Amino acid sequence: MLTSLLKGKFGLGPGATPPRRGQFPLFKVRESAMTAKRNRTKHTHSLQERLQLAADQARELAGRMPPGRDREMLLRRANQNEVTSNLTDWLSAPGFQKRGR
Repeated sequence: MLTSLLKGKFGLGPGATPPRRGQFPLFKVRESAMTAKRNRTKHTHSLQERLQLAADQARELAGRMPPGRDREMLLRRANQNEVTSNLTDWLSAPGFQKRGR
């Protein structure tokens, strides 16, 4: 199937030269990691604030939804964001010491 598709679409018959690398749309070559631009975002709020805001928004949305799977997922995500925010606060506290010290 693939060979007939390639023959018909790209004119690969007897005596035809093989295609160059990246010529087939099925086999695209990705940009190298060194040349790809990184999407950088300058955050205006701290991680804890963003996590708390996401938790509050998820709880508000879940409060307006009927009981069900989607509501439970929103409440679970809100709880995870809140716990992560608290852990981040705890880990960045001045009294916290890393292992090995």
